[in-house]
Amino acid sequence: NEALRRPDAFLPQVAKALLSDNIEAVIEAARACGNFSRREECRQVLAQCRICEALCLLLSHSQRDVVYTAAGALVNLMADPEESVRLVAYGGVAGLVEAVEGALGGEAGGSRRQDAKLASVCCQALFNLVSHYPPGAEPLFSRAERLALEEILARVMQLGEEEEEEDGPAGNLLAAVRQLPVHDNSPLPDHLQPLPAPLGT
Repeated sequence: NEALRRPDAFLPQVAKALLSDNIEAVIEAARACGNFSRREECRQVLAQCRICEALCLLLSHSQRDVVYTAAGALVNLMADPEESVRLVAYGGVAGLVEAVEGALGGEAGGSRRQDAKLASVCCQALFNLVSHYPPGAEPLFSRAERLALEEILARVMQLGEEEEEEDGPAGNLLAAVRQLPVHDNSPLPDHLQPLPAPLGT
């Protein structure tokens, strides 16, 4: 395929399509990103064109098919240790978790009916992230955030007519998340300073 052999020539146009007002163009562009993401040399160009950042932003799109396709394109990118750190900085983890909540019909999804397929692809992307995230990097979650994610994943496993098997996407992710290190304290906002230690008596 000519496009895969010359990603530097094609991906800038794909990046423009991702920002289009035409929903079908956005979906097709995201699908193309999924194909490009299978190759390491293409993943580097995806990052250079800021496509990875755009895909993370699309996770909060109002159209379900856009969210689904963007999450699918992130599955391979999240398995790249170097790229995974950037995707976390772009809000990829928060976007995927919110998309899973939306698929459950929770706060992120309002009254929308439950969507097992959307939840599954988001869980696949998150599983690749936690499986390949560099061990020395800052922990992904606080203790409270990890607990909240575990509760969400337990609900995902109840989707559909039958309960998901433990080795399904949500079950695998839940097992991996339970093993993750956590950071105990959230940083203070920039305008606040920590209180000084009390003086000794």
